[in-house]
Parts: sequence; structure tokens; C-alpha cells
Amino acid sequence: MIEYPHPKLSLRRQCSLLSVNRGGLSYQPVPADEQTLQIMRRLDEWYTEHPDLGHRRLVVLLKQEGWVVNIKRVRRLRALMGLETQSLRRSDSQAKPVQAGCTPATLFLFATRLGYRPYPSSLGH
Repeated sequence: MIEYPHPKLSLRRQCSLLSVNRGGLSYQPVPADEQTLQIMRRLDEWYTEHPDLGHRRLVVLLKQEGWVVNIKRVRRLRALMGLETQSLRRSDSQAKPVQAGCTPATLFLFATRLGYRPYPSSLGH
């Protein structure tokens, strides 16, 4: 694909023709250290037992076990592992059915047509 000692094309030109970033050619990914792998194993164990645990609760549990973590690290590791919180919807958080034609926008239009002003008249509106 890209030849470093090419006789006619420079490295910059080759990357330009292939639409490849030159910095990506020399990038060597850093492998995860043992501590991170242990934290990821623990997160995976908790996820299989309790898939409804969120980031904040997992941070508390890890800190209770003696790990030094913050919420950004837990979010990053869970995203890397592809773990998402499976939350259950509460019945009180479900949307209530709206009566036909009674949306907030239509109520506002009816109120303004009847002469109701949503702002005090002292504001000069």
C-alpha cells in the first residue's frame, strides 16, 4: 500500500493520494495494563449479574473494593466493552395520553386569541 523508500513518490504524496493521515502510519496502540483489565473483568461480572447498574453506582462499588477510578474512566471502559445500562421504565415516567387537539402549542394559541398575555404588561411587550 504505502512504500517508505519509494523512488518517485514521497511519503507525503502517497498519503495524500490514498487519503491517509501520516500520523496514523507511525501510531502504535498502547496495550491495556493489568489493572485496567482487572477493572474490565469486574465490570463485566457486575454487568452479567445486574445489567441495570449505572456508571455512578459502578464507580461506588469499585471504590469500595479499593480501585482508584472516576466516572469518566468507567464510562470509557464500558463503551469500549460495549456495555450499556438496561434501564426499566417506570410507569409514572411514561407519557400521558394527550387529548385530541390539546397540545401545549394549541393551548398557547387559544390563550393568546382570548387576550391572555404570557408576559406582564410592565415589561413593555
